[in-house]
Amino acid sequence: MIKNHPTNAIIGDPNKGVTTQSKVKDQTTMISQIEPKNVNEALEDESWIEVMREEVDQFKKNEVWMLVKSPTNKDVIGVKWVFRKKT
Repeated sequence: MIKNHPTNAIIGDPNKGVTTQSKVKDQTTMISQIEPKNVNEALEDESWIEVMREEVDQFKKNEVWMLVKSPTNKDVIGVKWVFRKKT
């Protein structure tokens, strides 16, 4: 059994993997039916713009990144948005 995990929240056999029950707060429903091929396509769809805003807001909230000036003597690591609807 997982330490400090409430056993009444376990669904199924814990020996085969654990799934917990959770309540989702402030969930946004995707209305868009398309998966954009690039950021320019996504910026044409208000639903994807909202999802991108929420993603960046989560980065800020969780303090997982900080915008800094790029150093002149180092290569910059690029990033890429991946646009997929999760079900």
